[in-house]
Amino acid sequence: MPLVMEDIILRQKKGVYQILTPKFKTKLEYFLDAFEDYREEYIGRIDPSMFKELPYVDFDKDVWKLRQLDIELIKKIIPKSGKTLEIGAWNGWLSNRLVEMGCEVTALDFFTHHLDGLGAHKYYSNDWLTVQMNLDDLGNINGKYDLIVLNRCLPYFIDLNKTLSQLTFLLRPGGNTFDYWN
Repeated sequence: MPLVMEDIILRQKKGVYQILTPKFKTKLEYFLDAFEDYREEYIGRIDPSMFKELPYVDFDKDVWKLRQLDIELIKKIIPKSGKTLEIGAWNGWLSNRLVEMGCEVTALDFFTHHLDGLGAHKYYSNDWLTVQMNLDDLGNINGKYDLIVLNRCLPYFIDLNKTLSQLTFLLRPGGNTFDYWN
């Protein structure tokens, strides 16, 4: 059963927490239905057994070759341990790798599909917190993070100044933010 707090619905659905206003949830559901229809052919080619190997797979080589470069860049700045916030976590491939490196990860995204979104976390042996929410309103996130990774999503924010301000508030003194996209 969902918990409603000041127009925000908090619930867990198939292992993914949701922090959504009713208005945003309605818009998001409409978008996700259309997006998943658009991605249906791609999603149909995904084999769940490959998740544990990501990004080192033969599937969709151009995309995953870039992700291999991403992980090498992140390894250079990652703290030895600590709290990490990953924004734009998609299917959790990077969340999984960050946990393997000793991080305590909170992964945020719009997408929750079990093969093409946060729901894919069930295919990994590592565990982290997955949260579906409005990424343009990070004010509902509590705590401080040692590392904040914007997983190829910075160009999609509506109000970049607001987002950066919220991220600054979430970053522990001496922490790092890392955005990578091509």
